[in-house]
Amino acid sequence: MKKFIKVCLITGLICVVVGLTVTVASGLIGGFTSYEKVEKVIINGKNIIDFKDKDGVIIKDEFDDDFTWYHGKHHNNHHKKHNRDGSECDDNCLISLDGIKSIEINVTKAELTVEGFDKDGVLIDSECETRYYIDEDELKIFVEGSDEYHNVYVPTDMQDKEIEFVINGGEVELTDVKLNKLSVETNAGSFKAETEVVTKLDVENMASEVEIILGNSIDDFDIEVECMTGEVNVDDNDFSGVFVEREIKNGNNKTVEIECKAGTVEIYSANTL
Repeated sequence: MKKFIKVCLITGLICVVVGLTVTVASGLIGGFTSYEKVEKVIINGKNIIDFKDKDGVIIKDEFDDDFTWYHGKHHNNHHKKHNRDGSECDDNCLISLDGIKSIEINVTKAELTVEGFDKDGVLIDSECETRYYIDEDELKIFVEGSDEYHNVYVPTDMQDKEIEFVINGGEVELTDVKLNKLSVETNAGSFKAETEVVTKLDVENMASEVEIILGNSIDDFDIEVECMTGEVNVDDNDFSGVFVEREIKNGNNKTVEIECKAGTVEIYSANTL
């Protein structure tokens, strides 16, 4: 009888955790909005937007003069001939990475492709409005849902930089980039990547599908996994289950860290497929 009660309690706890996870993910997809566009003004020749947070407080000052609004038609006319290789792109259409150590890309209910190309800056190619601003040594890009395409092009060789994705619904793909560090926080939606990471891969999955194929070997990395519920596979290592915590030490000062609340995380070395 005691064993039966214990099983029931564990089962009930799992149901509560999964229910809360799904609720949060659903809210991020449709209900929890952290800002609201109020008006467009011009400051120092740049398009600046007043925003309200969830409590109705205007937070425009957070962006200040470094905040730039790309309007789709104007931007796309300027870049329409270099959707793929940037071959006709001059310095005026690139965001400089001078002094930039990391790029944060926030995606909300959108389809986004991030791809490496042979340029020294970042190119945003989108048929609708896309926002970015620079905060000290970090470039922050905001991509929001629509039926139009969104492409972001970054240098293929970014071994001295980090890219962080924050995904609140949508489908995101990353290809042809070599990074020092890759961080992925998925609250809803999916993330797929074919990339090479030099020192650290960090995945935090709330309730999504994450698939990453590394150009370098998983055996070069220490692996740390916390799986509350869901499926986690790293090459031949299966970390799936309920409240699983495991570590594999390889002693190379390189780390793969995975936290999975629900959903799936799959990470493979390209040479094992």
